[in-house]
Amino acid sequence: MRAFIKIILLLATVFLGVVFALQNPHKVTVDYYFGRFEAPLSLVVFTCLLSGAVLGWLIAWVRSLAKLHKCRQLKKKLLAAEAEISNLRRLPIKDEQIDV
Repeated sequence: MRAFIKIILLLATVFLGVVFALQNPHKVTVDYYFGRFEAPLSLVVFTCLLSGAVLGWLIAWVRSLAKLHKCRQLKKKLLAAEAEISNLRRLPIKDEQIDV
């Protein structure tokens, strides 16, 4: 059922994109530091949305890699602590008598 909903949402997005492109065929001039170019408005908007999505994905990916690295470090510390606890449990308990 989820796959069906995803397909419907994808088709609706594509349909809206096509309608937007057909209704905005006007050329716009884009100025940037190194020059300028003319392109259809729909292409400029699509390029901006796509580059924003890719940039957001890259940032999320880098952050997840950092969290994965931290998780591995914490697992190593946990294993070391568990080994130390296991070693301490194997030590014999010595009773000391306290003179009062």
